[in-house]
Amino acid sequence: MTALFLAFGRYTPLYKLAYYIVPGLSLIRYPVKYLFLTTFCLAFLSALGFEQMVKGYDEKKERYGQALRVLFPVFLILLAFSLAGYFFTGRVIGFFVHQYSSSIPAVVFETLGRIIQFNLQSFFNLTTYIFIFCLLLLAAGYKKISKNVLASSVILIAAIDLLANGYTISVAAPAEVFSLIPPNYTFMLKDRELQRFFYTPKMADENRVIAGDNYGAALFNAKDNFTANWHVPYQLFDFSGYESIEPYKFARFYRQAFRPEKLKENFKYLRLFNVKYLISDDRLDLPGLKLLRHKYKYGLNVYIYENTRVLPRAYLLNSRSEPDFKIGKVAFTNYRPGYMALDVETSKPATLFLSEAYYPGWRAQVDGREAKILDANMFFSAIAVAPGGHEVKFVYDPLSLKIGAGI
Repeated sequence: MTALFLAFGRYTPLYKLAYYIVPGLSLIRYPVKYLFLTTFCLAFLSALGFEQMVKGYDEKKERYGQALRVLFPVFLILLAFSLAGYFFTGRVIGFFVHQYSSSIPAVVFETLGRIIQFNLQSFFNLTTYIFIFCLLLLAAGYKKISKNVLASSVILIAAIDLLANGYTISVAAPAEVFSLIPPNYTFMLKDRELQRFFYTPKMADENRVIAGDNYGAALFNAKDNFTANWHVPYQLFDFSGYESIEPYKFARFYRQAFRPEKLKENFKYLRLFNVKYLISDDRLDLPGLKLLRHKYKYGLNVYIYENTRVLPRAYLLNSRSEPDFKIGKVAFTNYRPGYMALDVETSKPATLFLSEAYYPGWRAQVDGREAKILDANMFFSAIAVAPGGHEVKFVYDPLSLKIGAGI
């Protein structure tokens, strides 16, 4: 019950109090994750109950009779709710539909209807399972079935329940949605240089709602519009990242600095941050931007621009902390998740700027010796380098990962 209480988060009055008082509670990102404790406890209690049920077969039938006196009223209550849900499905769906804006695409309402119908069907299934279980207990109490038949039947019911509730969790979509390359990706996939794409916060908000003639078309359209995560298998780099794990400082900057009225003022940062492609639902008129493609579909404009003034992923800064390509050169020799290697050559003391997140857990080496990683340009990493040629490595090696692996 405690875990179930925590899973409701701010919808229960004492959660906020517990959030600040109970050590470790604030480390859970989403309160609903506490449902895993509820599920674990239910599974454990079910195992104990199953064991007692099997042992009770050899005792007097009164033990099963006690269980039936509890279960049968539960069955009647569930049956009443199931019948009400069956006869008033339209009203239930209508109630939830009126909680949404009428401007939301029809596919969202269709999905909502399927979810509600699925939940009502699951409720009816539960009612049926409990009724069958009552019959099994009644038959076992009068020794009409054997202990093995009772145990096997209960296991079979549980398996059917799992299959019935699990097969529709992932809504089906045509395989082509996942295998086809969207038209809007083609420009970036042809580009062999390390670069990022950026979409405006307004575009990010637009991408929260999928729209299409059907579910498959809506998914592919979302993919083509650079909705979060779709681009990851194609090794395309997103400036803003997946929203649920954005550092707060960065998330605040992204939302405030790149509002429509602020974009022109702060566009200079995108050049520094290796952003070569910009995606927006508004037409942009900024120096150095070249329109590559315009798409209008399902009521949404998508403009793709190339930033012709973009700076590389890594470069040298002079003593005034300005990009300087005359004092030396930088080249990646290896680039993969968690590991980067570079050859750096400079004629004078400089700072190597790396357009990668300044984040705990990264370690740097210059010619095999540990180097301090500096916080540069608000969110990114830099290290000091002496004149000459150097081999520089960045390795993601957090202590938390080692502790977790040890546990």
